[in-house]
Amino acid sequence: MNSPADAVFVQLFTRDPLVHGTAMLQVLSRLNGLLPSDDTTLQRTVRACLEQPAEHREFLWSSAGGALQAAVNPIFYPSDSHSVISLEVPLHLVDADELVRFVRDMGERLDADFGYATVLTELGGVLPTMSLTQLDLRRWLPEEWHGLWLGGPYLDLIGAERIRGAPAYTVERHGPRGFWLQLGPLTPARSSAERQAEQDHREQVRDHLGPDLFWRPDRRVYRTPTFARPAGRPAEGTLTAHPAIRPGSTRTTDPGMP
Repeated sequence: MNSPADAVFVQLFTRDPLVHGTAMLQVLSRLNGLLPSDDTTLQRTVRACLEQPAEHREFLWSSAGGALQAAVNPIFYPSDSHSVISLEVPLHLVDADELVRFVRDMGERLDADFGYATVLTELGGVLPTMSLTQLDLRRWLPEEWHGLWLGGPYLDLIGAERIRGAPAYTVERHGPRGFWLQLGPLTPARSSAERQAEQDHREQVRDHLGPDLFWRPDRRVYRTPTFARPAGRPAEGTLTAHPAIRPGSTRTTDPGMP
């Protein structure tokens, strides 16, 4: 049984700016049906977001106690490379299968470049947090995860056959350019033996896909994909990246950098 101290964290990165058509409405409708809420704050926040002009819509919501948090950050600025959907929810309050469906469906519908789901377990009375930024995708992939969405840029970088052959619990093709990989059910490892087995499995998948894709404290050089310019991104200005980062290439970093 899942403990109230267990949480699942999800993020999706898409080049869809989420300011045109019905994309934002689709995302918010799914979140509204997925997230448990014992008051009307979620519904009010959804309505308030949709009442804004499309180019000004940004969705930020937290439950009264802060245990549930959701955000949809569209592409606003010329320097933005992705819209980002983030969700943190106690595992005992959400249907894990529905959560996986949300990531897969939104990943395919929005042609997401990358996404992940990971289970967070309280350690020493503290629930760890996890969050990637757009810049992180140009540096590395996270070392901790339970499920991965790999979109077109990673398909080009890794190759469909290699992804399909990953030794994961689930490897599913979704649409022409998306794969969902899952280590196992979204349940926390309780014992040290379970945690070690989970870590070993994750490393097997990482080594198969390419260990130089994933962050490690002792790694200095990473392979990263080339991300296409987002469709409909604001025209003024130009995309500016960190001077030490060249998307689509390897780079050298400080091994102590988080």
